[in-house]
Amino acid sequence: MTHYIPQKLIFVLLCAFATHAVELIEQEPESLIAIDELFSPQPLELIYPPETTSNLLIPQTISPIELDFPQPTKHPKSLVLAVGLSTLCPGLGHTYLGDLKTAGGLFGTTGLSIGSATAFYKNNQALSTSVATALNTWLYGIYAAYRDVRIYNGQEGFAYRMPTDSLADLAYAPFNIHVLKKPEVWGGVLGAFVLACGVSYLAFHKHVSKHASHSISKALTPAIALPVGIGEESFYHGFVQTSLSESLTPAGGIVLSSLLFGASHISNGLAMEPESRSGYYKFMLPFITLIGAYNGWLTYKNNSLQSSVAMHTWYDFILLSLASVATQSITSQTEFAIDLPF
Repeated sequence: MTHYIPQKLIFVLLCAFATHAVELIEQEPESLIAIDELFSPQPLELIYPPETTSNLLIPQTISPIELDFPQPTKHPKSLVLAVGLSTLCPGLGHTYLGDLKTAGGLFGTTGLSIGSATAFYKNNQALSTSVATALNTWLYGIYAAYRDVRIYNGQEGFAYRMPTDSLADLAYAPFNIHVLKKPEVWGGVLGAFVLACGVSYLAFHKHVSKHASHSISKALTPAIALPVGIGEESFYHGFVQTSLSESLTPAGGIVLSSLLFGASHISNGLAMEPESRSGYYKFMLPFITLIGAYNGWLTYKNNSLQSSVAMHTWYDFILLSLASVATQSITSQTEFAIDLPF
């Protein structure tokens, strides 16, 4: 049997439904959004094959951390130019690097040393101290330029780590208890001095007398031990050893830099009496080269110049102090003499 719903009844039901919907919207406006979302058509998700996926077609949200924008970098500086300028004059290399503070310090120290040498040229000790300070400032400046240009360039292109000690680090090293308490440092100083006494006896026992202290030892004061220790270690084991290690191996860098260190002391023999030169070149020069190799090993082991500077400084200080005492003894006509050239 077919039942027909009266049109009047349908009209009444629709009106009731509309009235109830209006009441709901007035009470909870959010429901309007829900109803709209319910009846709104949903966008189609287009799935692209991996090989045809394009960022232009599919927008992506990437956090700022994930963005790989190239960072602005400083224009690299020339290693050869920086070191070459510092070789011409301490401070020029750092002027090229834009480090005017370091450049000013090197310029000032060099100028004061040359000025002192000019003012006190009649005093042998003052003259030699000023010249030694200027020379070792020059040596340190070359190392500092090499160190700082590598740091400036982010150490790119280098396989061998190098010491990066500052001048303040090196100046404090001989008095730094953390450096001095290392057995290889205090033991190295004592061992080197004992060996120096034995090697010196072999080299000069036939010629030692109360007049045997050489003019080079008489002209130098113990105070120059620190600038000499800083300058020579910085240049030979901070710059030369590191540069050679880049071309060869760390062992090759230690050996060749030590040979150059020993060769740099050949001129010391010229200040001696002719009868002492043969012993110096035969015994003392190989010993000095061995000391250089030991300091090179210290530098490599610690990747720092502080231990080698401390050992070098105290060894030279003891040596020059004894030479000073020997000079005073000669002046007072006592029988004490010493012959430990460096």
